[in-house]
Amino acid sequence: MKEKELMENQICTNNYLLIKIVDPAKETLSGIVIAEQYQEKPRWGWVLDVGEGLADLNGVVHKPPFEVGDLVYFMKHAPEKMDYSDIGLGVLHFISEGDVFSKIKVATLDDGSKQLGELIPIGNYINILPLEDKVKTKTAGGIYLPDQVIERPSIAKVLAVGPGQRTASGFHAPVVRPGQIIRYRAMAAQTVKFDDLGVNRPPATIIPYGDVLAIETENLEQILKDRLNSIEGVLK
Repeated sequence: MKEKELMENQICTNNYLLIKIVDPAKETLSGIVIAEQYQEKPRWGWVLDVGEGLADLNGVVHKPPFEVGDLVYFMKHAPEKMDYSDIGLGVLHFISEGDVFSKIKVATLDDGSKQLGELIPIGNYINILPLEDKVKTKTAGGIYLPDQVIERPSIAKVLAVGPGQRTASGFHAPVVRPGQIIRYRAMAAQTVKFDDLGVNRPPATIIPYGDVLAIETENLEQILKDRLNSIEGVLK
């Protein structure tokens, strides 16, 4: 589609997205009805339109990294309600680029059916796999700890990395890469569930890059031991 046609068909402005919210699941995948008070707030939406983007200090316009038909996972209180009932479309919602944590591309297969792709982190977010085997579940004496006192995982493997945080002059890309082991603030982790999409897929975990504390380098143990020894030598 030519640029002129895109502009003529553009609905949103700036870095806003127009979305159709996916209603929260009213029953589990196994058929158990979820009481209304326990239903999750909407977190998923279908992208209907994308704004032209915002310019940085150099005048370069950065278009939000979305396309019509993408599924986006957003902050639960972010959507701005807009009533389009006057043209028969009911209620739709607007969100900004910064309200989105992740997206999923939808592929059309040879038989015409649709298939959801992998979860893609947006902005300053990264997808991780918490390493549960690093969590202590019992004391040194062999006593098993109850669930409520077990510390949450704070070590994880990086699965995917977003393009980075938008700044006045462009983007600041995270230095972590897929496959690396990191240490992070445990309370920063968010669980992305796919139940509302009717997809039987394990939950994913995302965190802001700003809550990554360290990267586990290959010689981490020796590096830290050497530095600790040098410090202890100074204090003697």
